[in-house]
Amino acid sequence: MLLQSGTPEAGLAGISYTFSSASYSWMQADGIVTLYAFDEAGRLTIASRYSPAGELLARETYRFVADKLTEIEKQDVVQASVVLTVYDDNGRVTQETVTVTDQVVSYTANQYDDQGRLTGRLVTDDRNNHTRIVFSYGNEDRLIVEEWFQNDLLWRRIEYETAADYTVLLHDGGILFAKEYYQADVLVRQELWRDGNLIRTRTYD
Repeated sequence: MLLQSGTPEAGLAGISYTFSSASYSWMQADGIVTLYAFDEAGRLTIASRYSPAGELLARETYRFVADKLTEIEKQDVVQASVVLTVYDDNGRVTQETVTVTDQVVSYTANQYDDQGRLTGRLVTDDRNNHTRIVFSYGNEDRLIVEEWFQNDLLWRRIEYETAADYTVLLHDGGILFAKEYYQADVLVRQELWRDGNLIRTRTYD
């Protein structure tokens, strides 16, 4: 069964056939229709989901400059939210903005070094609180340290032996108060600190 270009038809079940060289639709058993549109290069540019009644539920838009994907915008009509992700020429995420009911609720910006490694991330919420994360690397590009700052005060530091074996140092107001030791991603020991002194240790089987 063919559908008119760009128009979902309510009440149909199954899969519709391609109806143009630039777009096609697919219908789920529950009547939700997804319409796909492509540019002249055959790249997906828009994917829209409609209810059985023909109401727009969600839409994803893919934007290109020359042969590079530059942005993906994901709109959820039901949740009144939009997520806009921006990419650099190497396909890495540089920015992400989350909007709900036309208000920005979070903004994320990533930084990379000359070797393409993620070195910094800044996340700002709708109250202008900001979390900054700094990533440090050792030999063979292995991540060895993460430092988390809340409004410029260190609150979390992760020191990696391996990807699954690491120590988490927790701070309050920039002052160390706890250490957590993980092996194979499992907490095995916890220490409480005060004024630079160890005051309590707990181990876990």
